[in-house]
Amino acid sequence: MPILTVVALAAVAIWVRAEVEALAALAEADVAEREARPDDAIVKLGRAARWRLHQSTALARLRGHALAAERLGQPGRARTAWSEIRQATLATRAFGIGEPPILGEANLHLAQHLSGVDGRAYAATAPGAGFVGSLCAIIGLALVVTSLWVWETYYSFRYIRIGIGGFLFFLGLFAA
Repeated sequence: MPILTVVALAAVAIWVRAEVEALAALAEADVAEREARPDDAIVKLGRAARWRLHQSTALARLRGHALAAERLGQPGRARTAWSEIRQATLATRAFGIGEPPILGEANLHLAQHLSGVDGRAYAATAPGAGFVGSLCAIIGLALVVTSLWVWETYYSFRYIRIGIGGFLFFLGLFAA
């Protein structure tokens, strides 16, 4: 029981920190918007979106900044906002893509900004490989660690498990 208590307390502490940091970043973005500093607001909104708890709010506001910059003929600022959307969405892809439509739209706009063409092929890339890669890496690492410490009686299978675990770990690292 004490280990479950420690795990629960750690999870609560992480959640509280994420909530506090996300709300602080959103508040800083509000201040930057009021003071007419859109570049700072874009960075703060990207930081808020990476904390994942208020991701949809932050991404919607970032999208507004990107579209407004495109309307005003500011391609650098628009590209920065679309990049923040893409980075914030993909930074948390191990837990699943929170807003796939916004990510697809960001990919399309970034492709248009960077290549000057339609960009539909770039926008169609599937970002779901991050979860699978992370899962492979975790399973592989668990196989290696448990083979080294837990299953020491079956020596003939130990090296096979270590090899498979190492393969899965590196496969996961390169797939993510």
